[in-house]
Amino acid sequence: MNESKRGYLYVLANSSMPGLVKVGRTSAMCREGEIMAIEYAWEKLYTAVHSLVVSPGSLPERLEGAYLSIHRLEANNDFPPALQDRFSKLKDRFTQKKDPTGVEGALRNTLQNMTNEEVSQMAEEVLSLFWAVAQSYVEDRSRS
Repeated sequence: MNESKRGYLYVLANSSMPGLVKVGRTSAMCREGEIMAIEYAWEKLYTAVHSLVVSPGSLPERLEGAYLSIHRLEANNDFPPALQDRFSKLKDRFTQKKDPTGVEGALRNTLQNMTNEEVSQMAEEVLSLFWAVAQSYVEDRSRS
């Protein structure tokens, strides 16, 4: 096989977006059996932004859904070096207030104890990080 034709095919679906399926191919260097890291981060952040925009509920409730879309991402594995620290800080902010009762969990406890301004800042950072990853993805694709 010609070296430039090697790569991975993938199909992505998400229950929060019924009827939407993404089929793609990447020829970039991939982790074993997984989508190229930046594409994976882009997809998960897209789902988070989608949750923020169209899900019912209050902004803290929608942020909870956004976090559930991105909580499995790993800064060192899924993000370019320039965005790793930014993602780590965002992810840590979601669970900064541990729940002493153990009933709600750190995520809900954190979101319930935030001011409206803090909640808005968190939503803005999710959107901003999505945009930064999208730009990085486009730059990466134009180089290959």
